[in-house]
Amino acid sequence: MEDAELFLNGISKLFDKIEKQKEKERLSELYSNSVQIAKDVLAEEGILKVTDSTLLKIFKEKLTDKGLIQDKALKQLKDILKAKQEFESKKLSKQEIEKVRRVSSDFNKALVNYMQRTRGKEISRAKIQVKYGDRFAEILLLDDYAFIIMDMDAKEKEIQKASLNSDGSLTNIKKSSLEELEKHIKEIKMPKHVFIKEKIFEDLKKLFGKNIEIMVNW
Repeated sequence: MEDAELFLNGISKLFDKIEKQKEKERLSELYSNSVQIAKDVLAEEGILKVTDSTLLKIFKEKLTDKGLIQDKALKQLKDILKAKQEFESKKLSKQEIEKVRRVSSDFNKALVNYMQRTRGKEISRAKIQVKYGDRFAEILLLDDYAFIIMDMDAKEKEIQKASLNSDGSLTNIKKSSLEELEKHIKEIKMPKHVFIKEKIFEDLKKLFGKNIEIMVNW
């Protein structure tokens, strides 16, 4: 009985240790994701040299004080940074960690929406829409690549990626994904002007047929 009790106590301590480690990893992931997206938003505004220690100050000065981001987001960022510090000095309860998770989720959504609005104007300049039959396709001309969304109304979007050559032609067309497209949009600097060359119209006809209608955004 004594051995069994010692064994059960040991198991209980082991589970507590594992649970604490998982909580630490969970909170660390929430912190890293929120900090990174905050830095990404600042980078969109041309502010690149931001450290974890200066993040809150710069976020306030460059985003909330200028009315670009709501004050609520600044408070959420404070809560996330505070939770990380507190967890390192004491154990947060499950309820407290769950609260941080909700705050982090709301914060990330708000900043993603901001980036999408900001980049949406830039992306529209690099967009070509094609009507073929009763379907609509969209082509994004991004740097050295073009991403082709074959049917904008389809539930499961089929996305292809092609090399965009200097003469405007599309080559090496292959299957891609929404994740790859979003990653590419995030990493590149959007061009101020996009020029459509004749070769791309020829290649679009090969993809969608001769009877296509093309709309270019300005």
